[in-house]
Amino acid sequence: MEEQPESVPMNKLVKIEGTPYSDNENVDNFDFIKVIAIARITMPKTYVRLQPEEIL
Repeated sequence: MEEQPESVPMNKLVKIEGTPYSDNENVDNFDFIKVIAIARITMPKTYVRLQPEEIL
């Protein structure tokens, strides 16, 4: 990727009852870390912003 974005936000899905994605499986923490690592490797000049997971 020649041109890279300045920053990319990443977060995990917060399940809320009654929403379209509430029945999806939880993302494994290790799989989420792998996605972050791939983003860092493919976009080395981009700031990967991790969004905090909300607890309701």
